[in-house]
Amino acid sequence: MSRSFEAKWCSGCERELPLTSVASDRNRRDGLQPRCRECVAAYGAAHYRRRREVQGKPVRERVHVPQGHKQCQKRGEVKPHGDWHDSTAPTAWRRAALRASRFGGARVT
Repeated sequence: MSRSFEAKWCSGCERELPLTSVASDRNRRDGLQPRCRECVAAYGAAHYRRRREVQGKPVRERVHVPQGHKQCQKRGEVKPHGDWHDSTAPTAWRRAALRASRFGGARVT
């Protein structure tokens, strides 16, 4: 569907916004969602909190993590990627390669 307009009215925040701030929806006549991406994200976060509280489960708070860092879920520490250790447990493909090299490439079942 071709669009000749360049802005869309958001029914959530009641502002006129550029088309890039509204996600597409093929089921709608104009091909766009009625709410902007910010309103949809805010609704999703609020719905998550309500649902978790009703279920009696803890609600994880969002923590800002700078680029190039990651957060430990257990301790809550934020460290650079280089400070995290590599897994010492062999992965499935590594185990298969080790098994094949031990037995001369023959498949063992």
